[in-house]
Formats: sequence, C-alpha cells, structure tokens
Amino acid sequence: MALSKQDLSRLAKVGAQARLEELARERELILKAFPELGHLGPTTSARPKRRARRRMTANQRKAIGERMKKYWESRRKGLTKK
Repeated sequence: MALSKQDLSRLAKVGAQARLEELARERELILKAFPELGHLGPTTSARPKRRARRRMTANQRKAIGERMKKYWESRRKGLTKK
C-alpha cells in the first residue's frame, strides 16, 4: 500500500509531535533529578558565541593595501631572478 505525499506528511507531523512531547516529559524528569540545570533553558546552544567582528578604518585598509603591494612586488622580483 503506497501512501500519498499528503498522508506521509501528516503521519510525519504526528510522529514529530509525539517525539516532542516525549522529549518534554524526559526534560521534566531530568530537571526534577537535577534542578540546578534549570537555569540553562531550552534555547541554550553547545556552539561557542561568535566574537564581534572588528571593523577597519579607511586608513587601516590603505596601509594594508600598501604593505601587500610591497610584498607582492618583492615576490615578483624574487621569481624573476631565478
């Protein structure tokens, strides 16, 4: 018996809802056993926080550009000597 896309989607949704309810019950049991974990909340992520990106001023970009031009110029000179 083949299921239509709609039937399959409906069943997947029902299964996902059941799993979420199961996880919520499990979370409650864990928090009862370890109340000190309650402050973590459901939105806590295991990923480290990203640092704010530092912005460069126009003068800093210009200085880097000049240094890179000198760097590549010296690299080109070094390649032509061989």
